[in-house]
Amino acid sequence: MATAWTVNAEGEVWTIQPQGGGQLMAPAESALQVALGFDGTPWMVTTQRSSGAGNLVQYYAAGSGWETLPSSIGAVQIAGSTNGFAYIVDENNAIWAITGTTAPIRMSADGFALTVGVSSVGPAWAISTQSNEDGGGNVILWYNNANGQWTPVPAPAAAIQIAGQYDVMVSETKRDRALTREEFESVHDVGSRFYSLIVVDTANDESAANWRAAVQRADALVVPLKWRNDYSLPAIEMLEELQVRASDDRHLSA
Repeated sequence: MATAWTVNAEGEVWTIQPQGGGQLMAPAESALQVALGFDGTPWMVTTQRSSGAGNLVQYYAAGSGWETLPSSIGAVQIAGSTNGFAYIVDENNAIWAITGTTAPIRMSADGFALTVGVSSVGPAWAISTQSNEDGGGNVILWYNNANGQWTPVPAPAAAIQIAGQYDVMVSETKRDRALTREEFESVHDVGSRFYSLIVVDTANDESAANWRAAVQRADALVVPLKWRNDYSLPAIEMLEELQVRASDDRHLSA
């Protein structure tokens, strides 16, 4: 039966079945990301800092549970592969191939990749840190096992995401206050180091400092609405207010 490995807002890892129900595989505050290899091996980027360039990495072994790789191995993103292998990107934007039993293999120089992905057959793929000159995102690369080199996919191919990978950060709903401008900007600065595309759901409080900070950081605004006057008129008023406010608000006009 199909099983999905998931990470919830509490950092717990669960296996979920299509008909409902599941099993807790790791307690709260355990995981930032989980990935499932095509050989069935679950991998996890934990919440615990490693001594390397990122957070500790674990894999799940039947019969013994989660096994931690050496603390010198650090990751910010992981993609499971086959034959006990996984690929990681570290804080230095370098790609590594890892297993649970052997030393990591460097697959690229620092400053090389934003994310890495693996298909069930064929090569590893990566989104590079280099923008595509024709737009559309960053340069896509694939790993040529024949010569051990990453090969760019010819333009106009470009992307901001590979292999269906994305991460979600959910703010704490039980707090008695919203994020400040400074807190939002701090979170956004960290996220921008590892993701080429960030989508922010701002909610509807236009007077909130974090709402205005999100608007100021945005490259584009998406205003969803229904095709009815009672939905469209408030949206138009909001956009007109932003235009007026931008003229005398340094945060919005920057």
